[in-house]
Amino acid sequence: MTTLVRLTVLYMAFGVCTGELVPLDGFSTESLDTFARKKLMFLIVQKLNETIEIQDSLKHQCDLKINQSIEECNACARSENITKPASVLGSVLPSLMNPIILVAGVVKDIEGSMDNAVNVLGDKTSDFIKDVGSVAKTAGDSLIDGVSDVNNDILEGLSTFQDLLTSLVTDLGHGLTANVHSSDSGGIDFGNSVDSSLDNFGDHLSQVAQSDIDSESHLGHETDHDGNSIGHAFTDLGHANGGVFGKRSVCSVCDKVNATTRTSDEILKDVCGEDEIHRQRAATAFLSKMQTFYDTAVSKAIVTKVEYDPTSIDVTNGVAFKTVYVNYTIASTPTRYQSTVPLRITNLPVTGDALGQEIFDR
Repeated sequence: MTTLVRLTVLYMAFGVCTGELVPLDGFSTESLDTFARKKLMFLIVQKLNETIEIQDSLKHQCDLKINQSIEECNACARSENITKPASVLGSVLPSLMNPIILVAGVVKDIEGSMDNAVNVLGDKTSDFIKDVGSVAKTAGDSLIDGVSDVNNDILEGLSTFQDLLTSLVTDLGHGLTANVHSSDSGGIDFGNSVDSSLDNFGDHLSQVAQSDIDSESHLGHETDHDGNSIGHAFTDLGHANGGVFGKRSVCSVCDKVNATTRTSDEILKDVCGEDEIHRQRAATAFLSKMQTFYDTAVSKAIVTKVEYDPTSIDVTNGVAFKTVYVNYTIASTPTRYQSTVPLRITNLPVTGDALGQEIFDR
């Protein structure tokens, strides 16, 4: 007996008190949960891709400001005949790259969860794999850009960081195809859903990353005011100790980029602005939320209970109820709220999709 039929019987036999909530049947609740989880999983991948694009843009803006400060420091140091401070790259690059590294970590986890993802996504699995593959490529390109920032002149102190980036790049490429082809497809043709170029993506990214280890960074290729190339700005600023640094110098701009006496956050705040620190913290919190949402969506039910007021029925387009309460759980935190999404009994996929968006936005 469907929910609608039971509701009709309830009206006819007993009547319903205004405001009395009725629980949605178990089968319909499970259906809504599956549709909501699908929506969440696609939203998460979409937001990861957007996060990479935003963080790359912000990093580039900060790069330019750092390069400008280095140029000014170089010019002042030459003019005053003083020693330049230690290289700033080893201090700021890991911080600048951290949001992208976090995104790559989430993508790796998604790639490794395809067995469970199939159970939730069903016939949408192929579309999901394509989206994940696209994000993996975007993240890989961004990581390669970070690897290129670590050239032979400034490897000291950053070799471990460089290894991390290179490893992530390789894993992103191999991870998706390896886990897809080892998954129980349930009748889904994964071969058609994985772009042929993705099969060799890991090898390609690894080779590009390795070649970039031997090349100069895109950062700091500037010329001084005399028109002479100063090479890699970060390199030109480093490899010298002592001098007047460690105390306030006659070159205030050099104080701002002095990695010996200042923390990464202090340098980024003064050179790139306080918003740079805020975006780092906001990105970390957001990506932690995405990780938690995905881990829950791929492994267990999120929507656990739906209740509605039968007297709020609306038959304008099918059968729907306007007064709806939803119980959902992310990780181990249960939440109950009044939803703004009408419960469309005759169109559960639309309702579940809208619930997924609403839960994501809360």
